[in-house]
Amino acid sequence: MAIKEGVAETLQRISKIHSHKQRIDTIQKDHNIPMEILIDCCFNPNIKFLLPKGKPPYKPLPKESDAQGFLFSQIRRMGIFHSKGNYPDMKQMQRERQFIDFIEACDPDDAALIVSIKDKKMPYPNITERLFKDAWPTLASTWVLPKEVTIKENG
Repeated sequence: MAIKEGVAETLQRISKIHSHKQRIDTIQKDHNIPMEILIDCCFNPNIKFLLPKGKPPYKPLPKESDAQGFLFSQIRRMGIFHSKGNYPDMKQMQRERQFIDFIEACDPDDAALIVSIKDKKMPYPNITERLFKDAWPTLASTWVLPKEVTIKENG
């Protein structure tokens, strides 16, 4: 049985493609929900992570543990860690512990990708906001900060 390619491995592979058009075609062909969620978390300015900046103290799994499928089954847990999730009242220590547990169970490449995305950084040079605006315009259309609402005083 073939090992499933992890999200980080897919993005690394796509980053090495020289043509922007070929990268778009490949992203559209290799689209999956975990990739879409991670890209949204990285480039959507409305998503703010509720975790400290930087690399947390965690022990990555050995690469040979073959955990590429973990993210596909557990991606919904990303909502625990950011402002758009359904856990606004979770205690901070609990949120941080759950984040460490989550990345320690991920494939080590996926874990490193998630740690970068938490800080709004994409570790692969050709994986850009522009690329995803071209490849997934519907998702990218949500990457706009809401206009500031002005309240007129009653006078």
